[in-house]
Amino acid sequence: MMFRLILPLILLAQPLAAGSFSDAVFDPVAMQAALGDEPLRYDHILRMPELPKTDMRPLTPAAEETDEFTLTKPEDSRLALERVTQGETQPISDFNVNSANPILIYFLESTARNMTEITGGSPFYIRNRLREALGKPDLGPIAEIAIGERTATAREVIMRPFAEDAIRSRMGAFAELTLRFVVDADQPGRILVLAADAVGVEASYHESLILKSEGE
Repeated sequence: MMFRLILPLILLAQPLAAGSFSDAVFDPVAMQAALGDEPLRYDHILRMPELPKTDMRPLTPAAEETDEFTLTKPEDSRLALERVTQGETQPISDFNVNSANPILIYFLESTARNMTEITGGSPFYIRNRLREALGKPDLGPIAEIAIGERTATAREVIMRPFAEDAIRSRMGAFAELTLRFVVDADQPGRILVLAADAVGVEASYHESLILKSEGE
């Protein structure tokens, strides 16, 4: 089943606030340059806490998923985002070649969807707060940044979308949600790391996509 991507409609409803980070990561030209002729392959990890029983869902035990995502350009006008699990490839969604970065779009929608499921909050409110957060930061200074067991010359951006939110008291661990992005210093459209973490007393949430290096 294709992943239902809702967030792009929110993002495209009106221009993002000007800023080096949002300009870089949402630039389709920069993303295509970063893609080149070879697929981008990401290691993906998702850790969900136990979800208590409600009228809308049964008790859901804590879970961890590990798989791989690939972004390819099968046609001149089309990008394809796929998930590879235990050797089986499943389509996530297709994108127009002039779309914003599909990996970023998927990650943001996944964060919003999972936060909605865990907290019971409004998906529209959560998506809008994430959107606002993306428009604020600059790219940050160039540095040697550790990515797993390797280092890369890159820029790092860390966001806390709900740090000063008016209803953060209702969000549990997600009140301290941290988003981390690492982009290539020379090609900001090439996102090396996307990570979301929310750590609480009772449960924690984590999702990350980390770009594999050539040969991995």
